[in-house]
Amino acid sequence: AYGTPEFFPLPDETIPFAFSWRSGEEGTTNQIVLVVSIAGESKDFPECDETVSCRSSVTSLQIISSTSDSNTTDLAIAKVDEVPIEAVDGCWIEYRFAHWYTGNFISDSVSIGTVTRSGDLEFLRTSPIGDGAAPTDVVQMGTKHDGSFYLYTENQGSVSIGIHEVLEYGTVPKAPFDGGFTLQTKASAALPAGIALNSTWR
Repeated sequence: AYGTPEFFPLPDETIPFAFSWRSGEEGTTNQIVLVVSIAGESKDFPECDETVSCRSSVTSLQIISSTSDSNTTDLAIAKVDEVPIEAVDGCWIEYRFAHWYTGNFISDSVSIGTVTRSGDLEFLRTSPIGDGAAPTDVVQMGTKHDGSFYLYTENQGSVSIGIHEVLEYGTVPKAPFDGGFTLQTKASAALPAGIALNSTWR
């Protein structure tokens, strides 16, 4: 009832790791999917040269759906944009408020960028979240009553949940405002004693 699956080939060197959805053009049923690739230009990760062959990237694809006369849904996938990120290990991705966030588990950081409803991408910055954090996931839970917005990372290395307030550039002292977000990392929440994430990623 859902039609024939559609496949979109990526370059042979690309290793897609995770994806997240973003609404597509208004007035359509089209969707934008954000795909983060670890070692986007080499399968030799992590031994490859991080300045060239290990560059991770985020790609946007448009999922175009249409209903045929037989009342089945036809899908088409088209690449829209791709941007490299300042990390060799972009693995987890989350979307919120026109921004995407990747968890980079070897470089202990989160990369931040924007995506429009048409799928155009912009990379903004990579924010460190603490040595040895090794984030294995990144999630968000929307704004709080006071308007603040937090991003959470599951830190396999420190066995904790990382808590990061998302701030506009202009709210950080001496930081110029240029329309983007950055992170202010708070004290992490340690998981109960005896809990280990090295064999159970949740």
